[in-house]
Amino acid sequence: MPQLITRCSDQVGALTEVYDGVYGRGQTDAFLNGDYARDLPRAVLRRVEKTLKTKATLIARADDERAAQEARDREAQAAKQARDRVAEQARAQERERKDEADRQQELALSQQRASEAKAKADEASAHARAAAESAEAERLKQIETAKGAAKLLVTSALHCGHEQLKSLVKSGESSEVLASAVMTICGADVDHFVEAGIGEYRLEQQSLAFDEGVARAKLREEMREHIVALAVQAKAGVGDFAASSSN
Repeated sequence: MPQLITRCSDQVGALTEVYDGVYGRGQTDAFLNGDYARDLPRAVLRRVEKTLKTKATLIARADDERAAQEARDREAQAAKQARDRVAEQARAQERERKDEADRQQELALSQQRASEAKAKADEASAHARAAAESAEAERLKQIETAKGAAKLLVTSALHCGHEQLKSLVKSGESSEVLASAVMTICGADVDHFVEAGIGEYRLEQQSLAFDEGVARAKLREEMREHIVALAVQAKAGVGDFAASSSN
């Protein structure tokens, strides 16, 4: 009570003035420390009970509202997270579809490029084969032409040798000496035959290397052997030389 009197001095002073006026001076202290002090907690509680209940209700309601809001927030957060997961899965699936479409497109382009490259390669190969076949046909044609020319030049050289031996055989020289003389006298025809033979070798050998010196010597030796045979016939007076020897 002392604290109450101190804190509520104005109200206690007003009560004292009224109570002392009714019951006599000095009666207020006994009342305050007696019946009033004993009934004060009940009276105060009765007066503040409704307020306390209202506050408690408000606090409970606020707690309920806060709990409900927190639950709603949690539900909203969970729903948002679920939507985010679904959206991310959808984005991931879309990326996968796009990546797969890009891979398929790149594969198709690669196959198309490979097909075009193969077609070009096949076309180039066909052109190359056609060119090679044409070149080979031309080479064979040139070889046949060279062979024909070589035969004619052989005939020309032997004709020259035959004509020269008709007079040279009268010298009485050996067949080898006569052949050497004819090779010199008919040198131009022999050279033409040798060059034709070299040209034929070149066409037949193509890119293969061969010793032209050896080839020329071989061709000259072949021609010399033919002329030696003619010289033998001329000395014996046989074959085409039989009529000349009888004259």
